[in-house]
Amino acid sequence: MPDGLRCDYVRQNVNLPAGVSTEIAVGINFAQNWSGSIKNTGANPVTALSLAPDPLGTQPAAAAVCTEGLPLAAGATYLPISGAGEPILLLRITLLSPAGTTVSLTFAGN
Repeated sequence: MPDGLRCDYVRQNVNLPAGVSTEIAVGINFAQNWSGSIKNTGANPVTALSLAPDPLGTQPAAAAVCTEGLPLAAGATYLPISGAGEPILLLRITLLSPAGTTVSLTFAGN
């Protein structure tokens, strides 16, 4: 991890099976200020996205359903997802693609 970053998360080509809600736990690692993006690297749209901060990694808060910017078309990027002064251990992201696709996630913070 680069100096000064508590959160340095990159995950490429995560498979989203057709019609199955897929949860991805992003390690924020108590970074005070963090941001990230989700890129649709597949051929089909992502139609549902929710975010649930998990302060201690044991019990996520209620998920916030995101509607703006959806559906996320092939090649499009959803951003920014961020927290200012929000030191959490994990961010639980749930994605759905009715036809299946792949996504890449990039998050960083200090």
